[in-house]
Amino acid sequence: MKRRVSKNSPKRDKITIAIACEDSSGGLEYIKSLIRSYGFNVSDTCSTKKHERDPKNLVEIVKKSTSNYKFVFIDIDDNCKESKRKRLNEAVKIARDNDICIFFSNECLEIWYLLHFQEVTNHMSRNIIFEKLIKHLKKKPLTKEQLKDLNKKSLKSINMYDILDNDEREIAYKRCKKMIKNNFSICEDVSMTLLCYLMDNLNSLREGKNLKCFPKYNLKDKK
Repeated sequence: MKRRVSKNSPKRDKITIAIACEDSSGGLEYIKSLIRSYGFNVSDTCSTKKHERDPKNLVEIVKKSTSNYKFVFIDIDDNCKESKRKRLNEAVKIARDNDICIFFSNECLEIWYLLHFQEVTNHMSRNIIFEKLIKHLKKKPLTKEQLKDLNKKSLKSINMYDILDNDEREIAYKRCKKMIKNNFSICEDVSMTLLCYLMDNLNSLREGKNLKCFPKYNLKDKK
């Protein structure tokens, strides 16, 4: 039976997703590859300029896009001061008001990569995440250049989308869901990522369903 397409939804072959993020290299390429794997085109807007990588500015930048759908991905990073917490709240509000999907990783996207290999049940610093991830990646078939980079604690030559297979991605998805169910908190000492929500939305978009961009973010100011 032929699937009905909503009158308000563009034809699948014309769908373009605009993505804005802080990472102008490996992380961006991973997310773009993930989006393309669902059959969509990608338009990206990233910047290495520090003032433009602010969460609120990233949302403002992608808001100007003429793409059908708009996503923003943000790494919380090690130090979530009150000023950044405020900007994150402002970014979420603007995103909600403009139908922009916004996703976070705390502290970094690499926590998502690590979930392909192991569960994460406690907070890990960025350094620990990298150490564990590199240890797992060294068990993969690698070129000399890739191994050399890993020994330098660098992922520069590693195409993470290609090196992590579909079965591992499905495992990471399930672990991500479990992680969020057990302890959902943004901008706190909790290692977590919302990449599984990004995948949920890509799947919904592919099936012609409505997007659910906003789980209950916990970004309230500390008292």
